[in-house]
Amino acid sequence: MKQTIKISVLLLLTTLLISCGLFANFGKGSVQINIAGVAPSGIGDTYARIYMTADGELYPMDAESGYLAAKLNDPGITTIIIEGIPVGPRYRVLLSTGILKDGWFETQQWGESAEFELEQGQNTEVSITWQWPSLSPVTDMMGKDLKGIVFNVEYGSFYTAENRRVHLLHDISSTLELFDSYDLAEDPWEFGVQDVTINSLSQGNSMGFSTLESWINSNRGIIPFENVEGWIFLPAFSQNLGAVSVAESGVVPEDPDYKVFYRKSGGIGGTNVSPDVLGSPGLWTWVSKDLQEVTDLVVTDQYAYYASAGKGVRVGTGFLAPPYSLSANRVDFTVPANILSLSYRPLGVAPDELFMGTDNGVWSAQLNEASPSSAIGTPVRIPGTEGYRFHMVADSETSNYAAFLAAHDLFVYEVGSTLLRRFSIAAGFPGQIRAMIIADVDGDWTLLVAGEEGLVKLKMLDIFILS
Repeated sequence: MKQTIKISVLLLLTTLLISCGLFANFGKGSVQINIAGVAPSGIGDTYARIYMTADGELYPMDAESGYLAAKLNDPGITTIIIEGIPVGPRYRVLLSTGILKDGWFETQQWGESAEFELEQGQNTEVSITWQWPSLSPVTDMMGKDLKGIVFNVEYGSFYTAENRRVHLLHDISSTLELFDSYDLAEDPWEFGVQDVTINSLSQGNSMGFSTLESWINSNRGIIPFENVEGWIFLPAFSQNLGAVSVAESGVVPEDPDYKVFYRKSGGIGGTNVSPDVLGSPGLWTWVSKDLQEVTDLVVTDQYAYYASAGKGVRVGTGFLAPPYSLSANRVDFTVPANILSLSYRPLGVAPDELFMGTDNGVWSAQLNEASPSSAIGTPVRIPGTEGYRFHMVADSETSNYAAFLAAHDLFVYEVGSTLLRRFSIAAGFPGQIRAMIIADVDGDWTLLVAGEEGLVKLKMLDIFILS
């Protein structure tokens, strides 16, 4: 027997949207979603998660989660009706189905409708075009609120982290499995990290400290760490930095000095570490300067690049030497949109490439690192990204792939081609996304996405070759 699920959007929510001027009060309609043939499999309860966009923006179906959930355990359910949707905008349904188990949701199918409009008091039928593939969960990390992910190239392992706990993952036959964890709050090996709160993770440089190439960005500055033959944390690295909560960090490699850069709320800073004080963080001089609305940082072999107040800022290493002048060591650059995020792509030979996520697409440009006055060449927008606001971009130094994150869409791009694939939030986002990297997982280039609900992955092979 065919069955229908009816869900009513809260009157309080729709009234609030109308009163805030987001939608005119033209009445309400209903949307009827055909889900015949949906058959998630596995142990656990079967659910649908329903998102909607209104005029391109995510419509808050639920005040907390942003989506509505419908239980689908009965195979006779073929229709979901959502009532109480304001008439006026152009809508699109984003739908995922899957299994809820152990407190987290595994997306098995996802799709979208075409755009449609509602009529007052009427029921509008929509069909879903199903897409493939979905983002696959890294089971050991699901249900965890993750702050970042980095790849240890030398050992082929991965680190990810929660607020007060760091995890080591090993690549075992294409499956990332949890190998070990360290609880900073308990600090059983007494490294002095009990009061450390993790903001994010960065790929740093060992700088002569064993193989500590992964860095924690925290309320206590930058803390290098590793687990090769056991955990090691080095909070002394930032002992002269003071009470600075670091959002992101990076290092210009030895030549002969190491130049460490960071960004924080409302500012930037760093330190120049010369060989004579390399092993003595207590002798390092840190500099900190104000910079408006700093939203991203990438570091090349010569410069630090920041996204600040809608433009790019190239900062030279002279900023880290007396008289510590930012104005004398910065070169600003712009594109025909506000720059929000950055990603550096070394090409092996100069000039290298910079990806810039903006409020109107992703732009790329060659770096002019030999020029003292011009930071980038002519910027070009990647076709298909126009009209989207990208707050995170990521790529790989050695692959031909990049990923661009908008508010509720993830784009994967084959660099140098016209191949661009979009995945909506229904494809299996791990909640709010906080970090992305592209890395080699058991011989396959893979996008790893860390967020508030765990860690998911997507093979480039599945996107561009098998699909």
